[in-house]
Amino acid sequence: MRYKKKFAAVLMLFAIILCTDQVSISASAKSAPQLSISDTIRITKKVQKAVKLKGAGNSKVVWTIRENDYCRKYKKPSVKIVRKSNKEIVIKPVHNGVGTILCKVGKKTVSVDYDVFLKKETLNKTKNLSNDALFKKFISGEIPVIYNDTKNLDWVYYQILKKNVDSDSISVNSKMDLDNDGEDEYIIGDNCWELYGGMYIDAYKGSLRVLAYGDGTASFLSHTSFKNTVWVVHSDVTHCGRQTYFLEKYNGDEKVEDMISIGAEYWDSKDDRYNESSHFYYNDKNISMKEYESYLRDFHLID
Repeated sequence: MRYKKKFAAVLMLFAIILCTDQVSISASAKSAPQLSISDTIRITKKVQKAVKLKGAGNSKVVWTIRENDYCRKYKKPSVKIVRKSNKEIVIKPVHNGVGTILCKVGKKTVSVDYDVFLKKETLNKTKNLSNDALFKKFISGEIPVIYNDTKNLDWVYYQILKKNVDSDSISVNSKMDLDNDGEDEYIIGDNCWELYGGMYIDAYKGSLRVLAYGDGTASFLSHTSFKNTVWVVHSDVTHCGRQTYFLEKYNGDEKVEDMISIGAEYWDSKDDRYNESSHFYYNDKNISMKEYESYLRDFHLID
């Protein structure tokens, strides 16, 4: 009986230890350090930004700013630290640029990215510059290239440039009028960009803007001419079972004036080629193989 009581006591003690460990682990998980902001901080005005830290406990806290390699090489830091404590860091933008706020809490590190584009100040300085002068300022890291997304938010591209590419080696493949405004745009190859597939850059109202960019072989970027008008083309002709061409005609004011979608689908083809029984379309209209190839020739998409 005495041994049974001892054994029961040991089991109870073991259960208490297990429960204690579970509580400790749960509490530790809940109190893991985290920042008050997780998405990229986008700064467009010279106002201070605070990032708060939660779950640090009594651990040692070390805040640091890591500038993007490319921006750090060519100019001063984009932000400066106003103050920092175990609970928050406050930064102030000083130049255009990108970087990361790092917070080391004990042995753990949490971080959040930021980009700075002081839009008003920058445009006041660049509004009278030539297109080539704007492009040189981008290469030197002074100004970004802007992409205006569907929600009308300006997204800033600094980090497109590959880290191992020196500014002296960055060149324009060619220049031509791609948006039908009478001025040439910059055609950049993907050898200098993190984005796979190249990019068309337009100088517009004192800033550089992304007219179009490629997205690998699923959206290969090119251009063509039809009836004395330039069309920007995104195509996919390398994947099995389909060919797609999406053409956009710009009106010179960064607006798409017309769009055309042409494609062929042949998912069940054993030799991965289309034939007369495949599905062909021009926008929302079903067309024949003969019509499909005729459209491609008209748009100089095939010989």
